[in-house]
Formats: sequence, structure tokens, C-alpha cells
Amino acid sequence: MRIKRFRKAKRRCSLLLAIVLVIGCFVQYTGMTEAAGDEPQYNQETDQLYEIMDVGADSTYGALVTADSASAGITTNLPADAEYYITMRVKLGTDTTSTPFVNIGSRDSAYFQIQSGGYQPIGIGDEAWVNSAAFSEIQTEGVRITMHSTPEQFQLWADGVKIIEAAYKNAGETAKPDITWNQGGVTLSSIRIWTGGEESSVSDEPQYNKETDQLYEITGVGADSTYTDGVLTVPASSGAGITTELPGNAAYYMTMQVQIEDIVNIGTRSGSYINIQPGGYELVGTINDGWVSSTAFANIGTNDGVKITVSSDVESLIVWADGEKIIETQYSAADLAAAPDITWSFGGQVTAKSIQIWTAKDSGGEENPPESDEPQYNQETDQLYEIAGVGADSTYTDGVIATPDSAGAGITTELPADAEYYITMRVKLGTDTTSTPFVNIGSRDSAYFQIQSGGYQPIGIGDEAWVNSAAF
Repeated sequence: MRIKRFRKAKRRCSLLLAIVLVIGCFVQYTGMTEAAGDEPQYNQETDQLYEIMDVGADSTYGALVTADSASAGITTNLPADAEYYITMRVKLGTDTTSTPFVNIGSRDSAYFQIQSGGYQPIGIGDEAWVNSAAFSEIQTEGVRITMHSTPEQFQLWADGVKIIEAAYKNAGETAKPDITWNQGGVTLSSIRIWTGGEESSVSDEPQYNKETDQLYEITGVGADSTYTDGVLTVPASSGAGITTELPGNAAYYMTMQVQIEDIVNIGTRSGSYINIQPGGYELVGTINDGWVSSTAFANIGTNDGVKITVSSDVESLIVWADGEKIIETQYSAADLAAAPDITWSFGGQVTAKSIQIWTAKDSGGEENPPESDEPQYNQETDQLYEIAGVGADSTYTDGVIATPDSAGAGITTELPADAEYYITMRVKLGTDTTSTPFVNIGSRDSAYFQIQSGGYQPIGIGDEAWVNSAAF
């Protein structure tokens, strides 16, 4: 819907609840790759999953939490001579009175000790301590760790990067995945233990690789949801409202472990989502919209839920469920904005953990799309102008300008009147449905740019024509 031109310069904002301004260096968007590296991934079509049957008295299992100075005591029915894989997200405690660490066992006498500053294999290879930044976030965000253990060989990946490949000192020992000891407490989530054939190590499901990829943190969720210690909880009849700094035109990946009580919609781009139930799924906003009966999400209502991975660019959508590729399609509309989210929870709570949203550099030899020509602040070459104040109707706190309905922000700076300048900000409109929310963003005295969710209109710029667009 087009809004009429307003002639009073003061009428610059309507139904605007918050404008977020972030002025500084931004990470450059670098494109997308399907290469997933050699990190093993569970595939429910080809692999045998082994449930954790019990844990020791000092541990609890939902997310596996093990107390300080204790072992987890994991028991499974994994065969003693198994070649197996295990993947999990590991987070150490933050006690500063001593150095937190965890020993991750793989065979009878072999384990891998991890601290935030490095690691040491015991009963594996040369057993030397290695200073490494691979686990620098293990006390904050946690690190995804994947191990592959045969009776003779050991391999370990940290957030997609292979850290070690070495032989055991004592070949032929019993398979024993476990937390053999820790200091400071440790939490494990999204645990998978499995055996499988060659297909286990060549799945095309994307995984975040900290050496090559750009991770986007969740910067906020909606008022009805919570995001605490890496666990997103969305109550019934609500959306998560995930916000990130992911560019709108980004080709991105998202992975999360999802557990539902009834039904969930998982958003991928603006106006497009996947309706997921234990009995199947329905696509909305693609060329293959419609209901598909499927067992891919049969376990999504259980304690472990299902690991869902999304690959989305402006044209295409690919989805994996527990390592199995189940969807590969095209969007029905072009240039939809990236919008990874849980857009609605039906009939009960939705819980998502081990959430990662990232963009990837090309590692498979394919041509990258052209780099954006969007200006970016460079502190070495550019002059930054602080916001000196805002109008009486607005507030400016912790970098966030909040402007109420039918008001202007009234931004003041020391910017010269004749300046050639740049401004960047993250803008979020209100959701009042009694009228059409919009914002007028001023640039020069009588010139501004009006934005609605369905399009835009420049005033005092170009032909001043309204443009229908999915950009916003």
C-alpha cells in the first residue's frame, strides 16, 4: 500500500517502535559453498544411532551436565570393538579459581583433554600438549566436537576443523565414549553416537567451519521467547523473533536441534517457511508448496528432537533432517530477504538448541557471486560522527534509538552541513495492524526515503515513484 507524501519535514516517522544503529566495521559477505569438509555427520538413512541409556550419579541427562571433578559415566549398547562416531556441543564452566578442563574418552585408556587454551591427547599419538585457539570459545558459546574412533585410529574435529588424526598407543581397546573427568563442570548437548558406512563421512550436509565461515550471533528474540545459555524456548502460539546481523541478501546456513510439543513453522526467507510435524512437512513460498508425508521428523517430539539444517540463498532452499537431505527446491519469488527464525509454535512449546547461523566462503573451486559495493566503515581511513542527541520523543540508550508512533527521531551530530557522508543502521518497524507501519529516513533537508514492509518510495530523490519490493 502506498502512503501519501507528507509535506511537513517533522513528520518523519510513523508507527516506528525501534531503530537500531550500529556504526562501525562490518564483516564482508563472501558468498556460499556446498562443500562440507570431511567432518562425519550422522545420516538416519544409512547409520545406526546408539542412545545414551544411563549416566553416572554425578551427572544428569537432558543436556548432559556433569558436576565439577566428576565423570559422566555414559553407558550405551555400543559394541566393544565398534568403529564409531560421536558428535556433541561441549561447554565448560567459567570457574576462575582453577583451570576448567574436560577429558573426553574414546577407548579404554585413551582420552582427549581440552582447555580453552589448547589440548592434549592421552594414549593417542605423541601425547604432547598443543597450544591452540580451536577451543577458545568453549567456556562462552561452546564448541561442536566430532570424534571418529576405530580400534586403531582417532580423529577429532572442532567446529568443523580437523584438529588431530593419530594412532592409539594401545590398539584394539574397547570403545568407550565418555567424559572421563572434568574440572569446573561441563555441559554437553546435541549428542549423537553412531556407527555407519562410508556414507557417514561424505554427507553434503553443511557444517560451520570456524576457519572459513562467518558466524552470526543471535542478538535478540521476541518478548514471548527466551534465549538463555544457547537454548531458545518459544511458547505455544508465538514466534521466536530471532534477530541477527545477517545481511538481507545473504546466502546462509542455519542448523539447530529442534524439539516440539505439536507443530512448528521454521522461517527461511521473508514470507517463506517450512511447517513441520512428526508426520511430515509443508513448504510455503516455494515452487513445490504442499504437504509431504514423511518420517524424517518422526522423532521431533522426543527429548532429543531432530537436527535441522537449512541452506538458503535468494533462489534456492535445501533442508536436511538428521543428516538426510529431504528438500531441494526453488523459491517462488525472487530476492526474498534472509529471515532464519521459528516463525510460529502451534499447540505447545518449541525448544531449539545448538543454533548456528553462518555464511561460508567458497572452498570448492566454484565462482563466488560478485562482492557487494555497499560502503563499510573503516576506522583507519574514515571519520566517525557520534550521535550527540535525539529529540524529546525519542530515547537513545546502549546504541538503540527508540521512537514512538507519529514522531521523528531528531538525531543531532557534528556532521558538516555540506558533508558527503555515509550512515548504516539496523531498522525494525512496529507490528501494529490497525494501519500500515512505515518509516521516513531523511538524508538531506527535504529528501527522505519512505519504507514499508512491501516496498519503498524516495521523496526528493529520482522520479519519486513507489516501488513494490521484498527488500524490506
